[in-house]
Formats: sequence, structure tokens, C-alpha cells
Amino acid sequence: KPASRLARSEYPPENFVPLQAEILDAGARLLKPGGVLVYSTCTFNLAENEAQVLAFLERHPDFELDDGLPHFPAGSGLDRGFPYEGQELLKRCLRIFPHHCEGEGHFAARFIRRSAETCLSSPRVLNSKAKRPKKARKSGQGTNLKLALEAYQNFLSQNHCGDAEGESYFLLDDTLVEAQIPPEELPKSAGIHCLHSGLSLGQVKIDRRGRARFVPDPLLALSKPIEFFGQRLELKPASDALRKLLQGQTLSLEDLPEAAAFDASYFLASYRGFGLSLLKREGSQIKNLFPAYFHGRALDLVQILAAGTSGEPSIEEDDE
Repeated sequence: KPASRLARSEYPPENFVPLQAEILDAGARLLKPGGVLVYSTCTFNLAENEAQVLAFLERHPDFELDDGLPHFPAGSGLDRGFPYEGQELLKRCLRIFPHHCEGEGHFAARFIRRSAETCLSSPRVLNSKAKRPKKARKSGQGTNLKLALEAYQNFLSQNHCGDAEGESYFLLDDTLVEAQIPPEELPKSAGIHCLHSGLSLGQVKIDRRGRARFVPDPLLALSKPIEFFGQRLELKPASDALRKLLQGQTLSLEDLPEAAAFDASYFLASYRGFGLSLLKREGSQIKNLFPAYFHGRALDLVQILAAGTSGEPSIEEDDE
């Protein structure tokens, strides 16, 4: 294809090899003994695959190459890596060929750290001009964490959702984030750009009187188990309501008459046991909070969900 030839001429493999090496080195510094580092590419190129792995092992003698194949069931269609430069050790890598299993050609290697020789020791900055992630707000700066958690708990109570207790939270500007590890306890990661560590729950908005209101993130519906939401509707396969939701359209009580019985503003729409979207009832209208970047991929999502149960897609391909 002309586009493929153009991309290859503008971005030849030799441009990626040094960058990949820097990424691997930066990741290696963050691992504790026993930690696992997985390196994966979507190319057949030996320079970016087996040769890159071999060079990494030479730079980092405290790492060993794990055999990746036993981590997958027999008959998965995965192939072993090539013994580049006669190194039989590289057969522990994995290759995915499109004529053996689904995929467009991929490679993966699994490293395990044996010692702490270079762990967290003065990591080298890959790009000093790289955009830095936003700092998490501390209590007392703008929206404080206590006020944000009160707003979040009120939202959960009013909409019959689960409890907020037992988790760790912090603020990233006006966004409430749930995290297993507070940001101040994370290892230093100079050279690795991280948006934030944790799950974005939603925004906390403050009115002129200083009252906080929690607005949920659309991804909340996709990240929490459906049992977390006390009021929810299971959408029927091939229904108009399912089509409208996945296409980002506004719904109404005519589409979801069962929602008339709900006493909460927000409720969950699910499909085959998977949370799809939060919906907000505003009179007879139902606001659709399905993430905008999933619009246009509705058919793919339905097919993936359906394949997990019956293997039969619920919406015809030519209906999108």
C-alpha cells in the first residue's frame, strides 16, 4: 500500500530502536527484585524484537528472560522467538503470526529482575522538555479532598450506589481519583510520562456558595462492577435503546419505560452483565453519558460483549 510505504520511509525501524531501548532502560529502573517487565511490539523486525531483547540483557545482567509460552494454554497459536545470532535463549520470546492466530504480527518478551542493582537509582531523563503531568492537589488548595469526598459520598447515596469507604483518593485539579497507591508514595519516574495513577471517578464542581457537586466520569460505568449501582437496566439485544446508547444519542422514557420507576437521577445501563454507560434522567429525557470516543465503534463493542457468551453478534454489521 502507498500509505504503508510512505510511513516506512518517514519512520524507518532504525529510528525506533534507540527510543525503545530508552523506554526499556527507564522501566528497568522502576522494578524491584522479582518484578516483571514485558516488552511488546507490533512488528516482525528483528532489530526491534530479538536484537533489542539481546541488547537489553547485555546492558542489564540483573534481568533474565522468562519463557513466555507456558503462560498461555496449549494450542493458542503462539510461536517462539527466533534464535538471533545463535542465541537459543531468545526462543523464550513470543511471536504472533497472523496465519497462526488472530493478530497482525506481534512480538513479546517477559523479563524478571533478579537483583536491586539499579532499581530506582538516579533515573535518566529521556526528554527534559517533555510535558510534565499535573500535580495532585493537596488539601486546602482550591477544592479540598474532604469536600470532594463528601460530594462523592452524597452522589453515591442519592443514586443508590456502593460505599466510598476502604479506598484511597486524591485530587488532580478538580478531578477525584481513586488509587491503590497515593501519588506521593509512587516511585520517582523521571522520563516516563504518566497522566495520573488511578481511576478517574469524576469532577467536583464548587458553586458560588462553596457547595460541592460531584459529576461522574463516563468511565465510572465501565470500571465498577454492575452490583455497585443500585439502580440499573439491562438492555435487550438489537433494541433501539441499545443502538441509540452506543451511538451517543439522547434517549427518552419511551425508549426505556422501566426508568420511570427509578427515584435516582443517575442509573446504569448494562448489556449481558457488562456496564455500558451511566444515564441521567431529566424529566422525560434521558441524558446519555456513553464515552464519546467509543461512538462509531458501537458494533465492535457489542460483538466483543456478545462473543463472551454466545459468540453471536447482536447487531448486524451493515446496520452501523
